[in-house]
Amino acid sequence: MGGLGLVKPKLSRGVPPTERPCKASSLYRIARDFSSIFLAFSLGATPRHTSRTPCLSLASESHSCCRYLHPGDVGAVVTRGDQVSNAGVSLQVADRSRDRISLWVLWGHAVAALAVTLLFAKHPLWQALAGATILSAIATAAYPLLAGSRYYRLLVAALLMAYAALLIHLSGGLIEMHFQIFVALAFLIIYYDWFPIVLAAGLIAIHHVLFNIFFPYSVYKDGPSWTITFIHAFFVVLQTAVGILIAQRIRSSALAVAHAARRLAAEQVPAFASALRRIAAGDLTQSVQFSSDDVRVSWQDEIGCMVESFNAVQHQLGSAAHELDAMVNQLRTMVADIQQAADGLTGAMEQMDRAATESADAMREVSTSMADVGQGTAEVTRAATTARNSMEQLQQVVQSVAAGASAQARSLERINAAANELVAHVQRVLADTSAVEEATMNTRQSADAGADAVRHTVNAMLEIRNVVLAAAERVAKLGELGQQISAVVETIDNLAEQTNLLALNAAIEAARAGEHGRGFAVVADEVRKLAERSRRETQDIAALIDQVRTATEQAVAAMRTGAERVTSGTDRADQAGQALQAILDAVERTSEKVSAISAAARQMAQASERVVAALRDISAVIEQNATAAEEMAAQAAQVTDAVKAIDRVVGNQQRSAELATAQVDAAAQAIEAVSTQAQIVGRYAARLRSLIANFTLGKQPQYTIEGSQADGRLAGNPAVTEPVHAGSNGRSRQESHPLSKGGLVGALRANGRSHE
Repeated sequence: MGGLGLVKPKLSRGVPPTERPCKASSLYRIARDFSSIFLAFSLGATPRHTSRTPCLSLASESHSCCRYLHPGDVGAVVTRGDQVSNAGVSLQVADRSRDRISLWVLWGHAVAALAVTLLFAKHPLWQALAGATILSAIATAAYPLLAGSRYYRLLVAALLMAYAALLIHLSGGLIEMHFQIFVALAFLIIYYDWFPIVLAAGLIAIHHVLFNIFFPYSVYKDGPSWTITFIHAFFVVLQTAVGILIAQRIRSSALAVAHAARRLAAEQVPAFASALRRIAAGDLTQSVQFSSDDVRVSWQDEIGCMVESFNAVQHQLGSAAHELDAMVNQLRTMVADIQQAADGLTGAMEQMDRAATESADAMREVSTSMADVGQGTAEVTRAATTARNSMEQLQQVVQSVAAGASAQARSLERINAAANELVAHVQRVLADTSAVEEATMNTRQSADAGADAVRHTVNAMLEIRNVVLAAAERVAKLGELGQQISAVVETIDNLAEQTNLLALNAAIEAARAGEHGRGFAVVADEVRKLAERSRRETQDIAALIDQVRTATEQAVAAMRTGAERVTSGTDRADQAGQALQAILDAVERTSEKVSAISAAARQMAQASERVVAALRDISAVIEQNATAAEEMAAQAAQVTDAVKAIDRVVGNQQRSAELATAQVDAAAQAIEAVSTQAQIVGRYAARLRSLIANFTLGKQPQYTIEGSQADGRLAGNPAVTEPVHAGSNGRSRQESHPLSKGGLVGALRANGRSHE
């Protein structure tokens, strides 16, 4: 981990252009950043992103990166770097930054060689200059050609051992100078590769054996010693084994995490984000699926803690996907129910509008019929006046009966004609009042049907409001889950802060240890930097979660606004019901007036019969003219009184007819108001259907249109049947709302033609 302290990783947040339209792509970026963080920790690299794939490098100016390859690409030719596999995934590491660090370390050895020569003065300075120049020149010349590949790592290992041999030689075989060998072997762990460590150990072993034989004083200042050689060899082998164990352990753990992160970033999260984009576009047929594979490591160290955190993130994403899928299913059911209710409401409003229009036509025809009744009443009045005049003339005829039988006969003919005309008018008035009474009953039935339709509409809109409120509660629960995730992120932030404190304590202890604790201080400083970076990342995640919670609150507010609008629609439907109730009351009053007109017509018919009887008596009196003139005068006076009574009855009938006409006009205006309200409700239903049309629900429910002329319904006035769907108990239900006039207009028209 010594090489990690020289570079401060930075997380780039570039977003591919194809992911920008949808906020759900942030989940993809989170998973991708997790992958980069784990690889950076294990490979000493800085995560950086291209437009399509995650990329790793230690410095911004590095031209090589860590690429993910599919299993089919494993056989590709790799010219630079090494290639390792884990669970079917190839990870090609080509990192030039560590080679650049190694190059600077080699140049540092050149300076150390000059310093050792000047300090111990065992050999001339030109030997140090020549050796350091040759070794550093080889490293510098090979860097542009081999940097980032395994060959350069092996070259670095060989040059480090060559510098170790040079330093030992320049110090005159000083035993303490052999410590540089162990430092160099530890430094090679930066590559997390066993091959450079083994090569360095082998080269230094060959050096000690050969120089112990041929140049012993260049290795040991006290002369050749196989004992010291074997002791050094033992510790070199032990150091090599420990270095290989550490390198391979970090490498295997990093590859396990990298494989899981690659699968999450390349497979699960893009599919999850794609499903969210389609759902946001209104496609509710999508099913949100998310499966996670836990990463298993056998060590409970820092990498093990990060693996546990990574697994926890996967589990949270899986839970969120499950909750989101359940929410989408409920939303799909809710939208389907709203669509069914909107379609049923539209059909009912159309029928109500047609029924109101036809009822208005019927009211106008009723008004026309009542006008005809008024005209008939006027004719009856004129007939009664004529009869009264005739009776006055009859009195004059009675008084002048002596004028002659011929004059009496002519007067009798005029009286008979007037009586017949009176009887005919009375019969027509009676027929008209009967037709008006029947029309009034039919109008009442139509108004009752309209009131029932409005009540069904109000009930349907109440169900819509309940469904919208239930959806708002579901979305609020999703916001609560976001708060729970925020708590987890806060816990991670606290752990990062504690890790930072531990790193500071470790740095203090290393400072106390002096030179022996310097390497440990570098490790502690790197742990502190990693803790700070983890804290910054948790703060970014918390900010994203706040955005998700804000969007959830906005969705809840929008659903509540929809519920308020549904409540407003319910109030308007209630107003329509009140208007229909007013129509019913007006029809009741009209029925009472028409009944009064019928009673008056029957009285007028009775009076007409009495007039006819009186005329018969007059005829008898005329035939018995010889009996007594006084008796004839008395009969004439009685007839005159009867005609006056008829005149009064006819006047009352005319006033009743005028009042009934006014009531019919008021009913027609009320029906027109109902039609206007029905059109307004229809526009609201059309708006609701246009909003629902933005969603894709898969297979749509079927609606049936029933049209009939056999049960009194008018042609072209169908009954809309709502679709069959399962209720809360699993049983299907179907409601039909027929609206018809029952042949009222046809009857009135037939009556008008018979009257004409």
